[in-house]
Amino acid sequence: MENELVKKLSSIDLTEEEESIIDLEDTVTTEGVEEAIKELGHAGKAIKGKLPSVRILKMILSEAWKLEKDFDLQVPKEDILSIQLYCYKDKNKFLFGGPWHLERQLLIFKEVPPDLDLSKLDFSWADFWVRIRKFPVNMRNIQMAEKVGSMFGRFIRWDELHSGVSSD
Repeated sequence: MENELVKKLSSIDLTEEEESIIDLEDTVTTEGVEEAIKELGHAGKAIKGKLPSVRILKMILSEAWKLEKDFDLQVPKEDILSIQLYCYKDKNKFLFGGPWHLERQLLIFKEVPPDLDLSKLDFSWADFWVRIRKFPVNMRNIQMAEKVGSMFGRFIRWDELHSGVSSD
């Protein structure tokens, strides 16, 4: 069987037209790439104050976040960090994986609109998961989650996967 396949593949012959090389260099564009990368920019603030050095911070955060691609990190002020991600999957993991903390201090992260100065970002609130144990099964639904969630601030989303309720 294997020999038969090799025999058939070796007998394939391309025509001169099929062998021609198509130059795509003129059609490749980087339009939109810079804007897309800017959408992956984030800033963070350490609530208690000073952050460790950039090298140590990047090492610690790389281990905690376990992102698909590398990220760039800068510390423009001692309590503010600027993060550039390079993958939308990482953005979701990063945004929905928190809240994040480092050396016993809360790190609040915000998406940075492309033309916004970091000093204009509002770090006065942070998103948190609220988990309620032993909640009656007949009350485990999106409406109840919204009601309870709004008691803690604003409701963001419902984790149906871990609600303990089947939609079947």
